[in-house]
Amino acid sequence: MTIKTKLFKIMELFIIHKGTRLTKDEMVDGSTNYLGAIDNNNGVRQQIDALPKFQGNYITVNYNGSVGEAFYQNQPFWASDDVNVLELKNHVLNEKIALYIITVIRANRNKFSYGRKWTMEKMREEEILLPIDKNNSPDWNYMEKYISDLNIVLPKTNNVSKNAPSLDLTKWKSFLVGDLFKVVRGKRIVKDVDFFNELSGEYCIPVITPTTKNNSIDGFYHDYNCAGNSVVCGGEAAGMFATYQKDNCWVMDRSRIFQPKNNTIINKYTSMFLLTLFNFNHYLFSYGRSANPNIIENIIIKLPVTDNDTPDWQYMENYIKSLPYADII
Repeated sequence: MTIKTKLFKIMELFIIHKGTRLTKDEMVDGSTNYLGAIDNNNGVRQQIDALPKFQGNYITVNYNGSVGEAFYQNQPFWASDDVNVLELKNHVLNEKIALYIITVIRANRNKFSYGRKWTMEKMREEEILLPIDKNNSPDWNYMEKYISDLNIVLPKTNNVSKNAPSLDLTKWKSFLVGDLFKVVRGKRIVKDVDFFNELSGEYCIPVITPTTKNNSIDGFYHDYNCAGNSVVCGGEAAGMFATYQKDNCWVMDRSRIFQPKNNTIINKYTSMFLLTLFNFNHYLFSYGRSANPNIIENIIIKLPVTDNDTPDWQYMENYIKSLPYADII
């Protein structure tokens, strides 16, 4: 069956709202989702004590930071001024339609970057390709059915956000990444010569390359140079995009291995906490500005601390364990 499509300007389909800036002093811990220009956690940077600006059932698109990242918000939220909020015209939005449109919007994000923001003016004029019905209008029924037919089963969690420990950032301390880790390069092997796309016999060790897809796994090898329970990042091409590797893996020369030092505690929970902070610095790098080990070690991050002003690894672990879906990690 051939589906007819048509280009629509975003302003033809949506009312575009601008988010509202809050300073750090204004962001008191609470229960309202606060959206920032990030590329994970459905855009939710933290939860604040403020009435939501939007009641849910909207699409949000980052115009700054991780430009072009789009998410569906089904809960009330407050969007920062780095986020544009799309309200669908002339039709009732639902999750399935939103997921279809989000995929199309994300396909346009390569046109923009941290240095070329997706401003509201540009967004109004941007065109996206959608299926159409016999009236040349967006075929909302087709979009909804298409997503339904994918048979995606969403995971279930027993954790709820309100049970998470509070985040009092005023009591956090600054640390150089180099205070916590020695950052080293991986080692080069050649794809389709040394390692291959598919699992096969002894070729069962994941190979880590500078990709932001599939937890940075890009093939399989017969040996490893990085033990399991490790944090790695892209270094070149993927910049500071970091992942947690629970199994032994081979890290390529364009990627970086974080070797813990000074009593740094790494497990899947503390790693998830750190990955958020590392990936927040992703925008600092590009294909032309690699994240080499020395630069990475001199990046400053803030962490919760104990009474002795050392990183509070137990708090980080407990915080992650309390979040939705942490019970199925």
